[in-house]
Amino acid sequence: MTPHDEQRWFSAHIELEYRPRPQEVEHLAAAMHDLLQNVHAAVGVSPRGWLDAQLSLTSDSVLSATREAITLAIGAAAQVNVRADVVAVEVMSESEFNVREAWEKDDRGDPDELLSTEEAARRLGVSGARVRQLTAEGALKVTSLGARARAYSARDVDALLLARAQAAPVPSR
Repeated sequence: MTPHDEQRWFSAHIELEYRPRPQEVEHLAAAMHDLLQNVHAAVGVSPRGWLDAQLSLTSDSVLSATREAITLAIGAAAQVNVRADVVAVEVMSESEFNVREAWEKDDRGDPDELLSTEEAARRLGVSGARVRQLTAEGALKVTSLGARARAYSARDVDALLLARAQAAPVPSR
């Protein structure tokens, strides 16, 4: 590690190729949890029935975090007499994990957020009348929320904004 490398938090989900019997799940989960407590482990059974562990650890990169998480999970399993290979692993920054789990809001905003005509106009930098015109032209999809209320998907508005930015001519020098 160089002095410029920064330690960051990562979330790692590891599934081990071992399907515990129902009567051993509680014991295995508790024993592995104790062994992995320094990485804030949650141990259980995946939807596919594999022994799995969710870990939070610091590292300087996703690759290093992946290696460490695999080593820790396999090591803890071996200490409770489970010899298993990794069947699946997913590692991401803790901030990305929190956004995906909806514990934090993404900087880009909620993609399913609904905007009023005025909010869509503000985001696009146009008037409300122009938003209604874009809707009539089929460039922007509208959702009806009753007799008079209309809403626009933030995702659709942002996509239109991006398309307009990409289509804008590049000024020459």
